[in-house]
Parts: sequence; C-alpha cells; structure tokens
Amino acid sequence: KKGHHADAQKIGLVAAGLYPKEAEVHYDLGFPYMSQTPPDSVNMKAVWAKVVAIDPNSALAKSVQTAVSSTKASPSATATPAK
Repeated sequence: KKGHHADAQKIGLVAAGLYPKEAEVHYDLGFPYMSQTPPDSVNMKAVWAKVVAIDPNSALAKSVQTAVSSTKASPSATATPAK
C-alpha cells in the first residue's frame, strides 16, 4: 500500500541519519523506493550506491551492484531486506 511505502521511507531516512555508516540501513532503504508505483529508481540507486561505498566487498554490495546493473529494478530473487 502507498502509505506503507511512505512510512518505510520515513523510518529508513531517520535510520540512515542515525547510522550513516551502516550498509544494511541503506540497503533496506532501497526497498521502499523500489516497491512504490512507479519505482523511484533514482533514490533507490542513490541509497544502494551508499551500500557499495560503505562496504564494497560485502554480500549486500554485490547484491545491489547486480540489481543496479541489470535490467530489473530489484536485487537477486534471494535478497531480502536486512533485519
């Protein structure tokens, strides 16, 4: 639902402000952008670029690099928001 995406974005932005160096926070923030209709690929790519900048060798970084470079807007089918 539209309201859920907005709430998730607000929470994610607060978390990113509190934990700017935590890759998982930025990774999770990409999903509300990706899930809205239409997807907000500009913001999704921006927050996922931060994942790569923070921890370029992590599994999260590899997942978002694959997603951004592919024709799909989402990470691999096995990827889920970090907890």
